[in-house]
Amino acid sequence: MRTLLGHCIYPMAVIYREYCEILSSGDSLGKLKAPLAVLSAYAESEGQTGVAALDGLRRLKSELDSYLLDSCHFSCFYQFVYFICRERGQKNILVSTGIEAWKLVLTGRFRLLDQWCGFVKEHQRHTISEDTWLQVLTFSIVVHEDLGNYDPEGSWPVLIDEFVEYMIRYHDCRNVLNNSVHIQGLPYDSESGYAVDSKSSSICGNSVRVGCKKRWLSSQEEASQVESVNCIAQRLARIPSPLFSKRIRSSYFTPDSESMEVN
Repeated sequence: MRTLLGHCIYPMAVIYREYCEILSSGDSLGKLKAPLAVLSAYAESEGQTGVAALDGLRRLKSELDSYLLDSCHFSCFYQFVYFICRERGQKNILVSTGIEAWKLVLTGRFRLLDQWCGFVKEHQRHTISEDTWLQVLTFSIVVHEDLGNYDPEGSWPVLIDEFVEYMIRYHDCRNVLNNSVHIQGLPYDSESGYAVDSKSSSICGNSVRVGCKKRWLSSQEEASQVESVNCIAQRLARIPSPLFSKRIRSSYFTPDSESMEVN
């Protein structure tokens, strides 16, 4: 990194070079906090944090160019963007800043970027957490464009759960062909009745399982699920979706609330 940006003396290049050196020190997360705090204070003194950082990040991204083709290098840059886009004294970034930052770093890398940014702008009223920021990169890499391998019971942030539910409900992302024995190209197991994707993806040495099983319904099972609009409305009023149930469990469950019912 020092060789790549050694000739660059504008503030954002200097800050990023120092950021990479801190992360490459091999120190534990606890020991990294102090030097990162000092670097954050320096960036703030240079007017290079929050929304003001975006212009510098655009220039930096153009300088790095082919360097970011490496997944590990890109992952480091992606983390840096969140680090530098935080406002003074804040752990999270503003929604408006996050949207612009996602457009900056994920254009050409995330096929659902426009839909994601539109959804976040419309439905996320608060800030963007670091966990959500990092998980969006993983989501963009391992989840298919049609969302067919998304697992609603996985450890995704609530905002991503809500986005997937929104896309399935209003944009018909899962384009399942009724007369095919494959679901979006996934191998079909005729004995179990499941379509299975067992591929994995590696992000900077971390193996991430991206496969999940989707139940393939027979024509009889599909017919048995056909209900009138009124019946569906009544059932939805009583029974939360899997994603909603997950949000209820994560948000409201306590050891003393085991008997709580969601009406």
